[in-house]
Amino acid sequence: MKNETHIQKFRNYLLGEECSKGTIHSYTKTIEQFLELINKNSEDIDQSDIQRFKIYCNTKGNNGKPYDRNTLVPKYSAIKSFIRYLGKPEEWINKRHLKVRRIEPKPKQHSLTPQQAQDILKASEIDIRDSAILKVLYYTSIRRAELSNLNLADIDYTNQTLTTWNMKGNRSVERPIHSIALESIKAYLKVRAIKPTIDRRKHETQEQCDNRKEDIKKALFLGRSGTHRLGKTDVSTLLKKYSSRAGIPFRVNSHMLRHAFVTHAYYELGWTLKDIQHQTKHKSIDVIIAHYVDIDKVAYKKKYEDGFHRLSNDEEHISKEEPEPKLKPKTQPEQEAIDKTDKYIALLKDGLIGKDDFIKLVSGNVNKDDITSFYQ
Repeated sequence: MKNETHIQKFRNYLLGEECSKGTIHSYTKTIEQFLELINKNSEDIDQSDIQRFKIYCNTKGNNGKPYDRNTLVPKYSAIKSFIRYLGKPEEWINKRHLKVRRIEPKPKQHSLTPQQAQDILKASEIDIRDSAILKVLYYTSIRRAELSNLNLADIDYTNQTLTTWNMKGNRSVERPIHSIALESIKAYLKVRAIKPTIDRRKHETQEQCDNRKEDIKKALFLGRSGTHRLGKTDVSTLLKKYSSRAGIPFRVNSHMLRHAFVTHAYYELGWTLKDIQHQTKHKSIDVIIAHYVDIDKVAYKKKYEDGFHRLSNDEEHISKEEPEPKLKPKTQPEQEAIDKTDKYIALLKDGLIGKDDFIKLVSGNVNKDDITSFYQ
């Protein structure tokens, strides 16, 4: 009972820290798992319990297997937050004690070509709602959770902007939205329908049901039944359906559309990394380089070497380009013949001589007196 009270207070602590709903849910689940493993009251936790949980996560926590790095990072973060909430010594959770092991980077996932992305969007046009969802996802590069949380009030049709709550930081951000996506939203809103009667779900209080009804009224995209806001699994289902229709030979997830936006903007449209950072709202350009675009390392090294040699006025070490072949200078008779031909062309253009006369002049089949007559 004491632990349940602490968990509720911990939720309130996270709310005070302005954590997102997703973070609060994830951290709470981790702490419940932690307390169940050590089987102690929160007040009795010591440093050995943290080490015990760490060993558990790295051995058999994931159904008898170790958790991967992407799962360990938020679990360790949850433990750190809980220890701070309890007021335990900070040294218990320093980097040395809760350090995530290094692993080999995963191979890069499949990338959608511009044609494949357009094929998916084209395939979705058989359904107005589905088409709007996928076009907003692709043309704005927002995350799946941000898409699910969009409200009707988040679209500014006059300024063509979209406001989202960044799920990695719980802050409001604004970005441009393409007219193609805006038109698809307008078409969808004409057929958007909320189910007239929404029944209370099992294990749902009346208050929770009423809150859900209010949330549905505000939501931009609804589930197929019209009884709930668009869910994350709904988006995955749509992508699976339309990527199959488009003949994509690999599984497509929502983040691949975000990835596609970045790669297409960089390689096909010539956007700078700063432009892409502004649209995707990534905090660091390093993340974009590491996970989205490949820098030409050979060209980069040449720019690096030559650029700084030039700044230091050390021209000798600058990479030399292949010299252009020098043209052999013309002899005086050759140059005179070229000059005459240019004059004859000018006369022909002005209508002072005909084609036959031009041919005679260029071929040299006229004498000086004839040439003089052409100028008169």
